[in-house]
Amino acid sequence: MNNIHNNRIAGFEVKAGANPTVIQCEIHHGQTGGIYVHENGLGQFIDNKIHSNNFAGVWITSNSNPTIRKNEIYNGHQGGVYIFGEGRGLIEHNNIYGKRVRRSKIVLDNLNKFISMLVSLLQVTL
Repeated sequence: MNNIHNNRIAGFEVKAGANPTVIQCEIHHGQTGGIYVHENGLGQFIDNKIHSNNFAGVWITSNSNPTIRKNEIYNGHQGGVYIFGEGRGLIEHNNIYGKRVRRSKIVLDNLNKFISMLVSLLQVTL
């Protein structure tokens, strides 16, 4: 397992259509979030341990659409996954927990994006 830690920004920053596959990494103690996907970023983040970051474990924004699957996401100071600013993504089979995850594990900036994300998931699974 690769150990990505104590970064000034995020452990992984994905933008401008980049589409990395990140598997079995431990991403922790970043000064902001663990994974930051923005500006049309994509990517598959699978089977990682994402924990103890100063912001959320995963940030998704700016028309980005990553896949976040089978990760253990815990003890992020702003929660597990934070989606805002036209962000979306496939988020499934993750274990999100921790005493610092206050009101919710996945934070969305408005209900319309949540409904849109659910409709997209239903269309893929039909």
